[in-house]
Amino acid sequence: MTHALTATKPDVVRTPELARRPLTCAMQWARSASVACALAVHARVAAAESFGAPLRWPLAGSARELRGGFGEPRAGHFHAGLDLSTHHHTGAEVLAPGPGTVERVRMSGVGYGRCLYLRVGERLLVFGHLDAFMPALAAYVDSAQRATGDYDVDLWPAPGRFRVASGERIAWSGESGAGPPHLHVEIRHGDFALNPLLAGLAVADTIRPRLERLVLEPLDEQSWVNRCAAPHVVSLRAAGETLLVEGRVRLTLRATDATNSARELPVRVAGARWNGAWVECRMDSISWAGDMSQLGWLLDRGRVTGSDGVILDAPAGFRPRFLASSRPDDQAVELVRVEAGAAPRPLELYARDAAGNETTRRVWLRGPHRGESGPDTTRVAPMPRAAHAKSASAHPRPAPQPRWSFASLPDQHVRVRVTGAPGGLRRVRFERGGTGPESGIATMAAWDGAGWTAVLDVNGTPDPDGFWLKGTGADHRAWWHRGTYALWPTSSPMVARIEDWAWFDIDAAHAYEPGVAMVRSVPITGLPPGAHGVRAACCIEPVEMPLRKPVPVTLVLPAGLDPAHTSVCRRDAEGGEWDWADAAWDSSTRTFRTESGRLGEFALIRDDAPPEVTLRAAPAHVRATAYPQWELTAHAADRLSGIDGRHSFLAVDGTRVPTEWDPEAKVLRWRPRESPRPGRHPYRVEVVDHAGNRTVRSGAFVITSP
Repeated sequence: MTHALTATKPDVVRTPELARRPLTCAMQWARSASVACALAVHARVAAAESFGAPLRWPLAGSARELRGGFGEPRAGHFHAGLDLSTHHHTGAEVLAPGPGTVERVRMSGVGYGRCLYLRVGERLLVFGHLDAFMPALAAYVDSAQRATGDYDVDLWPAPGRFRVASGERIAWSGESGAGPPHLHVEIRHGDFALNPLLAGLAVADTIRPRLERLVLEPLDEQSWVNRCAAPHVVSLRAAGETLLVEGRVRLTLRATDATNSARELPVRVAGARWNGAWVECRMDSISWAGDMSQLGWLLDRGRVTGSDGVILDAPAGFRPRFLASSRPDDQAVELVRVEAGAAPRPLELYARDAAGNETTRRVWLRGPHRGESGPDTTRVAPMPRAAHAKSASAHPRPAPQPRWSFASLPDQHVRVRVTGAPGGLRRVRFERGGTGPESGIATMAAWDGAGWTAVLDVNGTPDPDGFWLKGTGADHRAWWHRGTYALWPTSSPMVARIEDWAWFDIDAAHAYEPGVAMVRSVPITGLPPGAHGVRAACCIEPVEMPLRKPVPVTLVLPAGLDPAHTSVCRRDAEGGEWDWADAAWDSSTRTFRTESGRLGEFALIRDDAPPEVTLRAAPAHVRATAYPQWELTAHAADRLSGIDGRHSFLAVDGTRVPTEWDPEAKVLRWRPRESPRPGRHPYRVEVVDHAGNRTVRSGAFVITSP
C-alpha cells in the first residue's frame, strides 16, 4: 500500500478525487498486505474513539494559545505535536486530559527533557519539556536515578501503578530539553503521532489559512519561467499577472495557518490542481519509524529558494508518505507542463486547516508565443556602481570572485548559478569539460537579477572536468571562469573519490532521485583556537540534495599522525560552523568513517582544547515551593567537538550525583528531590568533550537553612 496513514474527517475532504483514496489509516512502509491491513483496522478504531471522545485541555485556564503546530519543520525533523503556550513561565500545572495510567517516564537533557507518557484508552499522550512530576512519580524517578548515578533514565512502571483521574495534576510545565518555556503535547497511536487537533484536542479556529508564496522551478534544459531557468517566486497576497511558462515546472507552495489565539502555524493540507490533475500534502499523522527523514524530500529548506514551503512533486516509485496525487505512485508527479502556444490556464492552489477552513487562489499560466521561446539572452548584468563613479577610491575594493552554487533536479539535471561575475557580460553560457577555455557544447544562461542561471543535463559517467562559465565582457573581449568540480551521477555504482584521501558512496540507494553530485577539495577554514585541520576538506554539493539514507564518508589520516582527539567534522559551506561527528576509526586502513544525512564540507580535524568550566554559586537558602527547585549548576562550553553530557558529571560530598546536561543553556545541573542538609558541602565538576579532552574543577557550597 502506498497511501498515507491518516486520521481524516470525511466531511472535511472536498476534492472529488480524494474521496477515492482511503480515509482511514494505512501505511506506505508495510512489507506485506496482511500487516498493512491490520494497521489500517487498528487505526480506524483509534480515529473513531478520538473523534467521539474529546480530551480535556492539559493546562488550567480558558486560554488555548499555541506556540507551534503539528507538522511544523524543525531542525532535521517534523514537529509531531502541539506546543502550548505557558506565557514564558515554568511551573504551570499540567492536568490529565482524561482518566489513564502513566505508561512511561523519561529523563534526558536533550529532546523532550523530562517527559511523561500517559495512556488514555487507545491513545498515548506525551508531555514534554516538563519541570517536575507529581510527587509519587518524582519519588519513583529519583529512586532509579540514585541507584544508577545517572540523570538519563527511561522507565516503564508496572501497568496500573500510577493511575490518574481526568483533570488531576500530573506535572508542572518547564523548558527541559528545549526551551523557551512551553508544554509539548503529542497524541500517538502505535508508532504514529496523530494531529492532536484531529485526535481529541480542540482550539477555537474561525480563521482561514493564508497562501503566502508559490515558487515555479524549471526542471530541465528545455524549461523556463518568464524565459529564465531560475525559480520564480510569486506572491499570493495580491493579484498577479499571467506567467509565461515553457516546459516542465515543479511547484513549491508556502501557506500558513492561524487560530483565534495563535499565528504562523502549519496548515493541515496544501495542494494544487492543474488541467484535471492534482497533488497535495496532508499532515494528518507522522510515523516515527520512517517519516522524519522525509523532511528534505518534502520541504524547501534551501533546496529551491529556502521558502519553507511544500514541494508538490516526487520522483517515480518513491513518493513521500505525506504526498498524494492523482498520478499513480510508479510515475513522477510532474503536475505542470506547458507547451508552446498554450492559451492561459488557471493553476488552482488551496490550503485547509484542521477545523475545515479553506483558502484558494488562482495563478494563470500560458505558453510562449512566437519569439518567446527559450531563455532571454538579451539581459546584461549591471556594471558595478564604482565603475560609474567620477572619482575612484584610493583603495578600491577587489572585484568579487565568481561563486558557484548548484541545485539537484530530477533525471540527472542540475541548476547551476554563478554570482560575482563581472558586470556588462553578454552572451553568457555554461559549458562542460576540458581544462582550457576552448569551445564546447554550450547552454545559454539567463540573468536572474543577481546571477547567471541555467539548467544542465549532465547524464553520463563521472566527469572530472567540471564546468566553464563564458561570456563577452563590456570591452568586447572574451571572459571565462572555471568551476573546478568533478561530476558524479548519483545513479552510478562507482565510489566517488578525491585522489587517495577521501571517498564517499552516493549511489541510487542513497539518493532520493537520480541526480548529480559536484565534488572538489577546499581549504579547511574557520577553525576555533585549539583545533587543527588535516590536509583539506572534501566538498560535496548540492548541500540540500535530498537523500533516502545517510551517505558514508571516509577520510584517510596521513601516516605518522596520532588519531587521538581527531574525527570527521562537517559544515554546510565556508563561513559555517563545524559539527563534530563521532566517526569510526579503522587502525588497519588509517581511516575515519561516518555517515551523514546531509552533504557539504567534510574534513579531519583535531581538537586539543579542553572544555571551559565556570563554577556557579549555589543558593544558601532553600525556598518552600510546590516542588523542589534548589539546584547546583556549573557552566561548561567547548568550541568544536562539544560537551559529552553522558560522561560529564557533578560529585557532591564524594558521591557522583545524577547530573543533567543542558546543551541549550550550556549548564551541568543537579536538582535533588530533597535539598542537601545544612552545612558545608564540597563538590567536584568533571567535564569531557567528544574529542576526549577533560576539565576538572572543585568547589563548595553552604546550606544555612533547611
